[in-house]
Amino acid sequence: MHNPLSLKINCYEKQNHVSHDDDMPEEKIKRWENEQLDTFIGNINRLKVNEILAQLTEMVENKCENSIINTVVEDVCHLLTNAAKSTFATFTKKRRHIQNMKKSKPWFDSECKEARKKFRCSRRKQKHNHTDDTMNETKKLERSYKRIMDKSIRKHRKKISK
Repeated sequence: MHNPLSLKINCYEKQNHVSHDDDMPEEKIKRWENEQLDTFIGNINRLKVNEILAQLTEMVENKCENSIINTVVEDVCHLLTNAAKSTFATFTKKRRHIQNMKKSKPWFDSECKEARKKFRCSRRKQKHNHTDDTMNETKKLERSYKRIMDKSIRKHRKKISK
């Protein structure tokens, strides 16, 4: 007997600043392979699916809180990722070790790097989609990038002169 699972997700963009432990390698799941679809379906925990369905029916019948919705969403995520891990296997991404090389621009910090990244991304978008909006956005990001670099240079010069 097959029970179809229908899932509708509405996404809202939200900025979260999460710090990661860069020393620990991140575990990734290998890419999806259509040939292993039946294995993936077989690896889905049926007991957990029934628990989630019970929680969903309870949510429909009663008023629910955000915490209950969050736990159901987390349960669905864990259910699917565990099935994917057992089907496709996992691997750890090797971290590149950044060597402490002598910097030619010691004032160029992470804030400068982030501003440059945003500016370059906008410039690439402008090449493909040349409109007034993209042009204005690129100019705004360019001015911001230059302002951040100038501020960083001034800060570096102050630090050296002390």
